[in-house]
Amino acid sequence: MKTTFSLLFYLKRPKNYENGPMPIYLRITVNGKRAETTSGRECLPANWNGKSGRFRGTKEEIKSFNSYLDNLQSQVYDAHKTLTEARVLITADLIKNKLLGKTEKSRTLISAFKDHNKKVAALVGHPLISIMDYSNVKLPADIGDVNLMLDFYQIAVKRGMTSKLKYGQQEYDFNEGAMFFISPNQIFRIEPDVNKKAKHSGWMLLIHQDLLWNTSLAKTIKQYEYFDYSVNEALFLSKKEEAVINNIVENIRQEYHSNIDKFSKQIIISQIEALLNYSERFYHRQFITREKSNHQILERLEKLLADYFNNDEVAVKGLPGVQYIADRLNLSPKYLTSLLKVLTGQNTQQLIHEKLIEKAKEKLSATNLSVSQIAYELGFEHPQSFSKLFKTKTNFSPLAFRASFN
Repeated sequence: MKTTFSLLFYLKRPKNYENGPMPIYLRITVNGKRAETTSGRECLPANWNGKSGRFRGTKEEIKSFNSYLDNLQSQVYDAHKTLTEARVLITADLIKNKLLGKTEKSRTLISAFKDHNKKVAALVGHPLISIMDYSNVKLPADIGDVNLMLDFYQIAVKRGMTSKLKYGQQEYDFNEGAMFFISPNQIFRIEPDVNKKAKHSGWMLLIHQDLLWNTSLAKTIKQYEYFDYSVNEALFLSKKEEAVINNIVENIRQEYHSNIDKFSKQIIISQIEALLNYSERFYHRQFITREKSNHQILERLEKLLADYFNNDEVAVKGLPGVQYIADRLNLSPKYLTSLLKVLTGQNTQQLIHEKLIEKAKEKLSATNLSVSQIAYELGFEHPQSFSKLFKTKTNFSPLAFRASFN
């Protein structure tokens, strides 16, 4: 019997929904039976194309979102292919579980989270926040690679874990020791090295989104861009900074182990806000103090933009986007933008436009090409868009600039 298989991204309306973004769900259908899971992304209904199952628009941020959905779709097809080659009876739930890494081995690790939260629930009345001590974590010797997706914010400092964590297209070695942040519903992969023996330490703070309801942090937590950084762009703490962070985490631990009263939630929230604000400060310090490596990034960025605009690539491919630049510098778009703001006062898009205007001025002053020809050579589909951007950046129209130069 032939198996029918399809997948669909769609907006799922939450209960009591009135307005605002809606979660994007992935629906897997096999022989008419469905299985669903969140994609970990949200979208305003007006910005969603139901026919294509993607965000509407061509802005760089939209392209990044759609690229994420494309990658997730590829993972589903890969899971289906793997199961087909294994000659097992394929179901929608089986593909979903394969995608999320819910195998016998991966359930062992997930159960560690659940068991810990049950213990916390017995102490504080709900499992919406907890802190795991990695020195007490014992993993089975036969545990294999696992994919995980938790509905928690995760903030962690880990050392000596003899594992690599893959998040997006990046990976991070726990042996180095650093602080990193992961948003809810993000798929990440842990690859343990069972042949290495090390004394692991550190902690992981798990914060469920429900804890943030009706608090100021529910909105402001999305402003902390480091939740979108790739893991290899983790925060490396000095001993003094780590002592500050550990002190806050210990305050949170003591508070949720105390008897609950009407002040408990707000005190915990204020401690989390302090943790996030200190992390923001320490990231800013990291941008400044890594002078040599940051200078090298700026040099590579300058060369990348110069090469792009000095050949025919821009006319064929159009203007380079933030995602394109970040990929070639092996950085996440958010991390690159944050770094450039600290070092130059401008974001990635502004620096791209600066290089574009520089090239446009060169062509306007040194060639007899028409404005339309220059616009097309610089990757614009419509000359009007080029003229508008040029005037915004220089206060001159292209023709006025050429005339004043001559």
